[in-house]
Formats: sequence, structure tokens, C-alpha cells
Amino acid sequence: MLLATLDCLSILVSRRTDVPWLFYINLSAADYPLVAPRLMRKAFSYPALRKLNFFQSQLATKTTEWFFTRRFATIHLDPSLWNKSGDLNNLNVPHTFAHPKGLPVRKAEGWTILWYEFAQHALNSSDSRTLLALLANVRAADEHFFPTLQAMAPKGKFPVVWDALRHIAWSNGTHMLSRPAQLDGPLAPLLHDGLFNSGALFARKFGSGGQLQDQIDCALSGLYGSAGCSDEDLKSVVAHTLRVERRIACIIKWKGSMQKDGIGFENCLRGSSS
Repeated sequence: MLLATLDCLSILVSRRTDVPWLFYINLSAADYPLVAPRLMRKAFSYPALRKLNFFQSQLATKTTEWFFTRRFATIHLDPSLWNKSGDLNNLNVPHTFAHPKGLPVRKAEGWTILWYEFAQHALNSSDSRTLLALLANVRAADEHFFPTLQAMAPKGKFPVVWDALRHIAWSNGTHMLSRPAQLDGPLAPLLHDGLFNSGALFARKFGSGGQLQDQIDCALSGLYGSAGCSDEDLKSVVAHTLRVERRIACIIKWKGSMQKDGIGFENCLRGSSS
């Protein structure tokens, strides 16, 4: 997935003189927007968000050593390249991998929002080429490449906030999940309130059905307008817009210390004093 992302970035950067975009938003077929394009443009037009890169941190906490041992200390090969019959597990080979001195291994989810200058850096810098070579056979390289590359740069050159404006359900309401819950799957009734109160610009993950997306278009993004939507839906769109604006305001307020003081950011989202 990392190479596909970089390939897409390369195309977009090469055409930036024709379409001077500012932010690259990494989405998949399992993502869905929760706001209309008008509100999305407004959200990213705030001067205080310029130059920021948005990474999504996971709720589960792992140490750098855990990621290094579990992901860097094994050569992971793409099974699609395997042209012989046999046990595919043999493709993953433990090996002695000396941790490059000073390499600040970082981890985030693969779904990011990147400022165009950092996108150019990811394509053209010597650091990016070195890191891409180091991650060639690392498991889930897309989760390590961009945050590690950002940490390799001089402090403050590519500022980051740890909120990608995306709602992802890592819990079914009673316990944590090892994979994001499908928002329109069997757990949908338990996940509804979290989705509709998120104040996010996007959510994931969704299946191939469309009933929940129709509800989102009525009651969150307002894309349906008044056609087939109730007055309560229209009020819900206004409420969601206010939640989005609060989330942006909280990012601006806490952008410099969000990683160190996540509690302050969360209190801000809830409207509590901090």
C-alpha cells in the first residue's frame, strides 16, 4: 500500500502547477465522508492548520521496541510474489537486524493527511529513499513510513498533530478490538452514537451496503438536502457542523502538545474546561 500511496503522490505533485492543492488526504474504499465538500474546504482553510500533517494514532499503546522486534526483525515478503506451492509462512524469515543508530521509529495508522511540502519531501528527499529501503521488507511499512520520516526531519520542519479527523471504532462498547469495527456491520447499533457524535470529517470502515451512508448523507453531511430527509435530520447536520468546528478549534489549541497531553485535547472535544 505504501508504494501505491507514493505513486499517487508523485502524480499529484507533478500536476500541482495546474491544480495547486495544499493537503493530500489518504482514503480507501472503506472510508466515507461525514461532511459536505463545502465544510471540508472551510475546515482546511484555517491559517492555523497550514503546514500541519495529520496522523492517526491508535488507542493501543506499544513500545518502540515492540514494533522493532515484531515488525523490523523479520523479513516479510509479499505472498503475491510467491510462485511456488508450499507454506506461505516460510516467506517470513527471522533475521538479525541491527537497529540503525538514531532512527526514530514511529507508528501511526496508514490513513493520513499530508501538507504538500511534506508530500514533496516524502518523494524527493534522501531521508525518504533511505527509509524506503529500510522498510522494504517490514510488515505494515505504510504505518511507519510517514511518521518516522517526519521524526527524522529537523524539529519543527514538518509539524504534526495526532488526529487525522477520522472516526474509527476500536471498541464495540465493552472491549477493545484488534481490528477496526465495520460501522455498518453486526455491531452497528453499538457504534451509532460514537459515529454521529464524533465531529470527524471521515469515518471508516464501511462495507458495500449503503443504508448507513444514506443516513449519513441526511443527518451528518447534509448532501441530500431536504430531499427525503426529516427536519430532525437537518438539525442533526447543524449539530455535526458545530462538532466539526469544535474539533478543529481543539486541534488548533492543542496542536503543540497533543501527543504529550491527550487528556487536554479530549476534554476540549467534550467541551470541558482544561
